[in-house]
Amino acid sequence: MITLDTATLRFRALNVQGCYMTGIDNHNIKEVLLNGKGNHHVFYCDVNSGFAIVFKKGLDDRLLVVDSELVHDVFFGKVEVVFDDLEKRPD
Repeated sequence: MITLDTATLRFRALNVQGCYMTGIDNHNIKEVLLNGKGNHHVFYCDVNSGFAIVFKKGLDDRLLVVDSELVHDVFFGKVEVVFDDLEKRPD
């Protein structure tokens, strides 16, 4: 299992344009698109580098938990962030 360095991800979400993390200054994010398809379980994404860390779901369509921790998948490709209110979009 891969351990996420959440401190670094949090730092990037706060200080690097195009990086977003759940619970960290969400900028009115409506949806994250991965290769054109919407995904509502994105934990962190970086539109500059083209990757997203997503909560993994099991066959029963529920979030997957192992040893009391949520399991993540990493996806690479075109990552787009759709904002709920374009007027409040970050610079």
